[in-house]
Amino acid sequence: LLALPMLCSSEFIEDLAQRAMEPSFHVLFGATTPGEIEGEARLLSSNPPKEPLLESSAFNFATSGRHLRQLSNQLVQTVRIYVHQVPDCAGEELLQLFASEADGYGWSKALQLHAQHMEAVHKAILNSDAIVQDPQDATVFYIPAFFGLLVERYIDTGDGSHLNCISEAWQSLPHSIFHRNAGYDHFIIAGTC
Repeated sequence: LLALPMLCSSEFIEDLAQRAMEPSFHVLFGATTPGEIEGEARLLSSNPPKEPLLESSAFNFATSGRHLRQLSNQLVQTVRIYVHQVPDCAGEELLQLFASEADGYGWSKALQLHAQHMEAVHKAILNSDAIVQDPQDATVFYIPAFFGLLVERYIDTGDGSHLNCISEAWQSLPHSIFHRNAGYDHFIIAGTC
């Protein structure tokens, strides 16, 4: 599997060129290691050398595709996602407002594309086979609140209720679940590059 580096908005083209010259890839993935207790997935990191990949003149898409499907099936068996409930002001209504705004230019168009990407990821998570109904069965927790869009609404309108909604969303999280791992097992959709 060949991973190409992406250029994010906070990087310069020189950074991309420097990363391309490094002798190895940095790969981060979720998996279990032999001997681990079943159901305890971890993030594993590896730095495989680029040289064998670069020397190969042929890339076998069929073999790679089969391997990725097997890996995907293994992850679905080990990763279980619980979806928290959040106030309406921070959830899907807000996301749909930004995603469906009329086409514009500049920043408004960027926000619309940003929201559409977030909406696609949000729907993929909600439609995943990894969703569980009991938080005790979960390995990770999804907070379906879109805090960056709330800040944008506040900037656009000056209405402080959008900032209050951020506080309401955080306060609505069950403290016993959030604090059991200091929130490290919780995630949000925060943005795109």
